Amino acid sequence: MEFKGKFMNFTIYEDWDGQIVIYDEKGKVQETEYITVGCADLIHANGQDFYVVTDGKKYGLVNYKGDIVLPIVYTTYDFQAWTTYDIVFTDDSGVRIYNVKTNKIREEVYECILSSYKNRSFYKRNGLYGLMDEKLNEIIPPTYDSCGTFSYGKIARVYREDKLGAVDRNGKEVIPTQFADYTITGRHRNIVIVETVEGHFGVYVITDDDSKCILGPKYDDIKFVYNNHFEIVRIGKKFGLMDAEGNTIMQVAYDSIEITKKDGRNYFIVENDETKFIIDEKGNTI
Repeated sequence: MEFKGKFMNFTIYEDWDGQIVIYDEKGKVQETEYITVGCADLIHANGQDFYVVTDGKKYGLVNYKGDIVLPIVYTTYDFQAWTTYDIVFTDDSGVRIYNVKTNKIREEVYECILSSYKNRSFYKRNGLYGLMDEKLNEIIPPTYDSCGTFSYGKIARVYREDKLGAVDRNGKEVIPTQFADYTITGRHRNIVIVETVEGHFGVYVITDDDSKCILGPKYDDIKFVYNNHFEIVRIGKKFGLMDAEGNTIMQVAYDSIEITKKDGRNYFIVENDETKFIIDEKGNTI
């Protein structure tokens, strides 16, 4: 027989025919109308142990005495999606949230709840996604057609009418839903290169409290250099140079701009009409 777990004073095995066999502490076989899902599915709250149990088809919850807390009528469950005390159950009506600590099921019914990240979780209701915190307070009402997870703990992808944007953990839309894609880069993962449906690129800088568009989405290419302190941008066949704040150092009017280094300092080799010259970080010709 295969060991399946322990439940209260019982030891659970599965025999070769797939039947569950339960032994008490004296080694006697016990009969029960339900079994535990596994020894890992244990929740400790209010000084008590609670177990997720199943009759083989549906799930419920029992306390450490074996008393049924939630009837075995739910088709799925997941308590890792929330805090230690919350269990997400699914029944015929939808997704419900039960709190072991308060012994209450929330009245709200959800279509789905996504796994949480640092006390934030997206949920779906009425066909749209919103965001809630660890206390189940609504941060963003059902607004978006689809969503992703939080990247590096800062922002999460959201979609509306097939357009991409991003929200932060406070629920603020830091990148408007008008893009086809974006890429997070930067030393502190705070620089976002956005791409429009037409294939043009721009740059947003994300902080803990806000966001700022430093380069509008009008460039055919953007290349960060020198630890993201500068951007070489291109429109058509012409190049320009911007600083980290999006200020123009060289207008987009040159045939090429390349980076170089001399005596530990950063320089740029600029070419225009087959004429080359060198500029420093402020755009001064050397």
